[in-house]
Amino acid sequence: MSGLRSQMHELPAERLARYKDTFKITPHTARILVNSKKISDFFEQALKFYSAPVEVSNWIVNELLTKINELEKSDSSKTSFNILSGSHMSPRLIASMAKLVEEKTTSRSMAREIFDTCLKTGDDPFELVKRLDTKRISNTEQIADLIKKIVSDQPHLINQSKSNPNVTNFILGLIMKETQGKADPQVSMNLIREIISQSDKQS
Repeated sequence: MSGLRSQMHELPAERLARYKDTFKITPHTARILVNSKKISDFFEQALKFYSAPVEVSNWIVNELLTKINELEKSDSSKTSFNILSGSHMSPRLIASMAKLVEEKTTSRSMAREIFDTCLKTGDDPFELVKRLDTKRISNTEQIADLIKKIVSDQPHLINQSKSNPNVTNFILGLIMKETQGKADPQVSMNLIREIISQSDKQS
């Protein structure tokens, strides 16, 4: 019996438990993956290219499945099976997108744009990043200079920051707009707080 059992395919309930317990994927995301064997098999294939279960699963559930639904609505003859079988929508692509974000090569918002392009063209995401010069800006001096310019042009932001914590998010938004989403948001936010604190002490 044990030999026969070992030859059987993994049951959905077992796969669900493995995703939650071993991969630490949220129950909601795990259920969506397991709901379709084609999707969960696609997920397993993606992990062979880049072993980051949480990030890969998020790309599949939040981005890939959204695209599949859009394509199915626009063309009723298409199904999730033949869409997933398309050369551009591959496990390798999803793995590459997860790697791009986890390695902080580009911002998540920019990664979504890269993903859309790759689905249409079949380009390699990493090559596309190089061609479009979308690498994330992490240079602290460059970001700090930009923050100082924003604060200098809008000095009222310093006073507002004392009573309104959302001012830092507003400045971050300006930075992301100025850099076309390339600035590292964590680095930027740390510098914003530091520069505001320094400016506050000097005033």
